Amino acid sequence: MTGDYLWTNTNVGEALGSVMTPYTWSIIRQTFDDFYRPPKPLSMVGNIGGRAYLNLSTVLGVVGAFGFAPRTVLEFAAPGLGEVPEDMTTPVTSAGFFRSLVTVSTIMGKVVSAALAQRRYLRWAEEPSLVECAQQLSRVESIDANEQAIELAAELRNIGDESFKMLIRVTNDFMAKREGLKDQLEMHLSQDDVETLVSGLGGDSVLQSMGPMVAIQQVVRGDITREEFIRTYGHRGPDEVELSKPRTGEDPAWIDKLLEQAGDLDVWKMLDDQATRRDSSWQSLARLVGDRRYRKLRKMAESSAEAAQNRELVRSEMIRFMMVPRQLALKVGELTGVGEDLFYLEYDEIEGLLRGEEHHKEQIPARKAAYERYARLPPLPNVISGTIDAENWAENPDRRTDYYDSHHKLNVDDAIRGFAGAAGVVTGTVRVLADHNEGHLLQQGEVLVASFTNVGWTPIFPKAAAVVTDVGAPLSHAAIVARELGVPAVVGTGNATMVLRTGDRVRVDGGAGIVERL
Repeated sequence: MTGDYLWTNTNVGEALGSVMTPYTWSIIRQTFDDFYRPPKPLSMVGNIGGRAYLNLSTVLGVVGAFGFAPRTVLEFAAPGLGEVPEDMTTPVTSAGFFRSLVTVSTIMGKVVSAALAQRRYLRWAEEPSLVECAQQLSRVESIDANEQAIELAAELRNIGDESFKMLIRVTNDFMAKREGLKDQLEMHLSQDDVETLVSGLGGDSVLQSMGPMVAIQQVVRGDITREEFIRTYGHRGPDEVELSKPRTGEDPAWIDKLLEQAGDLDVWKMLDDQATRRDSSWQSLARLVGDRRYRKLRKMAESSAEAAQNRELVRSEMIRFMMVPRQLALKVGELTGVGEDLFYLEYDEIEGLLRGEEHHKEQIPARKAAYERYARLPPLPNVISGTIDAENWAENPDRRTDYYDSHHKLNVDDAIRGFAGAAGVVTGTVRVLADHNEGHLLQQGEVLVASFTNVGWTPIFPKAAAVVTDVGAPLSHAAIVARELGVPAVVGTGNATMVLRTGDRVRVDGGAGIVERL
């Protein structure tokens, strides 16, 4: 991706942690641009070294048209998009007031319409969505001619639009309620108590991001069958957004690995212990404030938890329906004789191929080679200003994995600081994992250090004494799951995997967001 822009993958990098195939990228790009409708020729999302990045320059330009300073916007967005250093160059792409007004009005209109449809959508997501998704998958399976595939491809072109619109709505709702609750609690309690009280988001149930971890232990105990696990959570996994990768339910070996990792871990005890800590914090608060104030804060906490559950459910069902374009691509690969190499074509090109435009196949070898080159690279910097040559950067022994500014050298030290992910202080031995496939290497009581985590990593969280990530923010997967389990966590450090090595001894202060090498 070229151009002088400010990029971050703090949010999208968690969902899209691996290198994307062109098929996946074309759908992601279309989904983002269809929702945000940025002023042309700007885009909201970019592809750098095969990885997805959000274009903050576009955001700063659109919001800046209404008088908001770039630094003010970046500080406001930090809980969701991560920190940008003070001395980092922040290019702003000017869009003009009128075009920015059109963009903002369009976004607000979609968010309002999503709010009006929220109750109906959530009812659908509870059960009918499973049935509808199964019906769509059945339609894909029954395709035996190009014409049928063309017809379904056209229908599915915007399959995720409604869910993405709803995801933006419920995410904003959760962020507002959580931050409002935190602001009120911080008037009375320590940081650790505050972080404890903003856990318990699952209420009487389990958050969707923790669902696979709990469900796999239910399979081990015989409470549910393997088939029931697949039906409910078979669409979730470590590469759930990359459409070329098998879903958990398609990969028996991965389920076997999850069952093996579950072992003798007792997730329910961890949840109960965290609930006990939470009750103690509420009791402390009750002694500090009057009854009326206490009831108001409890009500705010319940509202925040409900918003979290809504966000997780919407995200889960959006991921569920991504199985449909995946299976469609596999079916078209069969029809055209291209096989799984079809994922190296974009959505439009696949439709063209179905119509007999054979020249699209010529793109595959070069794209496949590029994908394989990018896949061999380490994760790129979390925040990038300007342009970066991913392969040249990877060859530099002095490279930083947190920030990269093509304009000048940043004054960033090697201190390991991030967001307060989950409260608690522990001392332990580091285990740096490159990806989820190394999860079996994590020993009980070690400090898990990773570039990022997502729902595919969740089953190994109970073994960790603490969790530290490069990518993330207070609303990231690692932070939310760690809080629910009572595992101290520091997220969004940017440089933990660069500075720490397996075997290092560290002190992790989750409430303060600090990791100290010992």
